[in-house]
Amino acid sequence: MGQLQMIFLCFFSDNRSLVIASFWIYAFFRQLLYPVFISSLTSHLGFKYFGMLLGIGFFVGGLAQLFLASLVEAAQGDCPEQKHETQEDCDHGFWEQLHIIQFVVLGALMIVPLIDRRDRLEQERLMKTVLNIRSPPRPAYGTLA
Repeated sequence: MGQLQMIFLCFFSDNRSLVIASFWIYAFFRQLLYPVFISSLTSHLGFKYFGMLLGIGFFVGGLAQLFLASLVEAAQGDCPEQKHETQEDCDHGFWEQLHIIQFVVLGALMIVPLIDRRDRLEQERLMKTVLNIRSPPRPAYGTLA
C-alpha cells in the first residue's frame, strides 16, 4: 500500500483526485502499519519485554520524525513562495526523487518477510533432522549394560 501511494504521487501528482486517493491509500497503510509492527514484535521477541521494546520502537520513530521538517524544507523548492510569470521559472524541488527513494526503501523492506520465511523453513528443517536422529538403544531397566 505504501508503494502504491508512492506510485500515485510520482506519476499522477498533477491530478488532484488521484493525489487525494493517494492520501486515502496512505491513511489505510498507516492504519495497518501499527498492528503489523506489534504482531511482528511479539512474534520475534515474545512478550517478556514487550512494553520496553514497544517504547523503544516508538522512541526511534519519534527521533526519525524530528528530521521530517528539514527534509520537507529541502524538497519543496521555491514555487509556492515566489510569484513567477510561468511555472518553468521556479524551482519545483525534488519531490519526485524523494518519492522514488521512498518507493525503493519500501521495496527493500519487503525483503524482510522473505528472509523471515527462509529462516523459519530452515529452522523447521533442522528440527525435523534432529527429531529423526535415532538415539542408540538403551539397556532395559534392571539389566547390566
